[in-house]
Amino acid sequence: MVRIDIHFHCLERFYMRDAPPSPPSTASTGYRWMACSLLALALQDLLLFWAGLLQVQPHPPHNVLPLIGGLMTLAVWGAAACLNAAPTSTAERPHRWLAVAVCGVALLHLVNFGPHKFFQPQGPLIAPMVLVGLLMIGQTLASALQVLRTTKAAS
Repeated sequence: MVRIDIHFHCLERFYMRDAPPSPPSTASTGYRWMACSLLALALQDLLLFWAGLLQVQPHPPHNVLPLIGGLMTLAVWGAAACLNAAPTSTAERPHRWLAVAVCGVALLHLVNFGPHKFFQPQGPLIAPMVLVGLLMIGQTLASALQVLRTTKAAS
């Protein structure tokens, strides 16, 4: 009896390999977008950190480098957690707390890339980086809201 079950399982895998993959759920897509935007924010934090260490103009003051390092660590943690928690099927329930935590990490990045940076003396020089940072923060928040709506509808 065991041999028949194993044989049937092998045939099932053989015939199902050409079947089209199921489309990703809305929640898993939201988690992937959150991870991508958080990695972009971490890369921007890394550039700010190295600009401060190497004194490349315009650079942040040395007293904010620990804050930048902490935000970079939070962004990498959030991206890794999002990639780890992304559901592979609709049967798995996504983690709502993670979307809320990622929103917090994105809002903390407003310290580095907020609109107040445009009014500093170096505003025109750092405007491209601030604009990209604001876009990534917005993308993170929009993806987190998408995940929260999906999990609310699923529960």
